[in-house]
Amino acid sequence: MHKQLSVVEKERNDRRNVIPILMDITNTLGRPRLSFRGHDEEETSTNKGVFNEIAHLVGRHNGILANHLLKAKEKSKSYPSYISPSSQNEMVHSIACIIRCDIAAEVKKTTYFAVCLDTTPDSSNVDQLSFIVRYVTETGSVVEALLDMVAVSQLNAEGLYNSLTSLLKKHDLPIDNIRGQGYDGCATMSGSYSGLQSRVKQTVPSAYFVHCYAHRLN
Repeated sequence: MHKQLSVVEKERNDRRNVIPILMDITNTLGRPRLSFRGHDEEETSTNKGVFNEIAHLVGRHNGILANHLLKAKEKSKSYPSYISPSSQNEMVHSIACIIRCDIAAEVKKTTYFAVCLDTTPDSSNVDQLSFIVRYVTETGSVVEALLDMVAVSQLNAEGLYNSLTSLLKKHDLPIDNIRGQGYDGCATMSGSYSGLQSRVKQTVPSAYFVHCYAHRLN
């Protein structure tokens, strides 16, 4: 029994040692925005996707990862590989969570910030709302960062205002600290009476609206 437990504990330790390597691969591919997945990730495929190919490349030079991948291949039903599509997504989401927390923490240090919002439909025709914050760091650098992206169903001014307040609450950013707003020129966003910018200004009079210059180019 003791021997069996020691084998199980060793396998757990081996998996713990593998996770940082795979997270590092995830982080490395994410920075230059490389795609992870391949069209054919079967064992016989000559191109399993960038993530899998890099994992096997590192494994050829790292005994810990090589041993892990070999065990996962031999015990495909009982031993997790951590290179499956779902595992890749989990690692991406974990890193994204850390990045969002770091951005929110930096915004809190600076106190005041501006918000930029825009929506676009994804490949499944679901509208995604991008939430961007613009702020000045303690060293005087101007930073504009994508803090979050969420699916939205209500695209009227009230729905977008509720989405904004929900995102601010999620990241623990007080709406009273908004000092600028940047949206496109449609009435829903920029309307002077019932648009999103006017609703925010009713709560925070100092949250001045500026028409997005990227949209002005259109």
